[in-house]
Amino acid sequence: LQRAAKIGAGKENEAARRELRMQVQQKKAREDISRYCDALQLPSVAKEEAEQLFAEVAKKSKTRLKCGGVVDNFSSMVLASIHCASLLVCMPRMIRHVLAVADIGAGETKKSVGKALKLLKKTSTRRIPLVDPHHVIKETCRLYLQDLTLSYEQYACSTVDFLKRRVKTCCPDTLGAVALVYAASVASGVCDNAMCQRVAKASGLAVSTLRKHVQTTLTPPLLPSS
Repeated sequence: LQRAAKIGAGKENEAARRELRMQVQQKKAREDISRYCDALQLPSVAKEEAEQLFAEVAKKSKTRLKCGGVVDNFSSMVLASIHCASLLVCMPRMIRHVLAVADIGAGETKKSVGKALKLLKKTSTRRIPLVDPHHVIKETCRLYLQDLTLSYEQYACSTVDFLKRRVKTCCPDTLGAVALVYAASVASGVCDNAMCQRVAKASGLAVSTLRKHVQTTLTPPLLPSS
């Protein structure tokens, strides 16, 4: 069989070479996104959203995203696209969760994915929603705390606004985790260690962080001095 002719060198073939490279890149991105979304238990709609986000950034980029070596903004953008897609479908997966399933080695860090995330938000025409603590609670219960009742989940969701006022420095995903522990602790007035351990394992947050925030919410606020 005759081999397909290669795209020739020279400036006149530059656009064709770029198009070929982009096609190869898109194919690899789709494969990586599918594999990571499966590991994160995200549905097909999340995969499609991630693919579209990646494709939009890649198309607007003046140069092909690099894969491997010292600079690897391809892998970072794939992971950032999955994180954003999870927010779009109301099934949040934080960057630490996405990094945990990625098979790209230790070179990819939260910092590099965060940098890609900023570029994605700046480039994309889509409005990427903020992390919603209520969605964090629902997904944590669905994936890791399946023995908890629906009423427990609903009660944890109902405490979010109160906790937000008490723990003002808490980021949204941490706030969702705190709400789950708080719901088990409010009756006794002390942090429920068993639930704290379970939520820490599910969320990837430190037990000490959750315990500190829960204890803050359980401690009555000081009255102003007269």
